Amino acid sequence: MSSMGGKNPSRSNIVKLVAIALLTAGVTFVVGLYFIAPYFQRGAETYIPAALAEMPAALITVSNPDETSAMMLVRLANTAAARTEGLRQVGPAALTTTVLLYDQTREVTATNTSYQMGGLRAALEVAVIQADGTVSSLQRVAQDATSAVVAGRHRWVLAAREGLLASMGIVVGSQLHADQIQRL
Repeated sequence: MSSMGGKNPSRSNIVKLVAIALLTAGVTFVVGLYFIAPYFQRGAETYIPAALAEMPAALITVSNPDETSAMMLVRLANTAAARTEGLRQVGPAALTTTVLLYDQTREVTATNTSYQMGGLRAALEVAVIQADGTVSSLQRVAQDATSAVVAGRHRWVLAAREGLLASMGIVVGSQLHADQIQRL
C-alpha cells in the first residue's frame, strides 16, 4: 500500500526513525557515562585522587626505640593545598600502601593545628613528629572524622591507615631521619 498524503509511513521511514532513536539513545548513554563514570571511579576501593597522585613522592627512614628501622615510600603534602587535600577520598584498599607525610616546611608553634580529614574511607593513625624528628605522639583518626587536631609544636605529621605505623614499629620516641628524606 502506498503512502497517500503522508498519513501512512513507509517501511523505510519507520526503519529510519528507529535508527535515529537508537542512535540518540546510544549517544545519550555515552554522554551519561562521561558524567557518571568519575563517580564510579571515586567509589572504587583502589581510588587515588589526582591531587594525591600529583604530590611528590619521597623515601623516608624512621628508627625505632627497639633498634629496628622502617623505610617507607610517602607522598609529601608540603604545600597548603596538598595539606588541605590530604588523604581525602582515597579508597580503603589504596590506603593499605599509601602513606602521607604532612610537611609544614618549618616548625608549627600553634597550640592546636587542624589537619583536614573529611571524606576518609578508613580509619587512620597519625604520628606527630617534632622539629628534631622525634615522634612525640600517636593518634587515631576515625573514619568519620572531619579533622585531626595536633596539639603543640611539631614539624611533620605522618598519616597512614590504622595499624600500618604500628606494624612498622613506629611508636612514641621513634626518630624520623629528616636529613635523609629522598625525593623521588
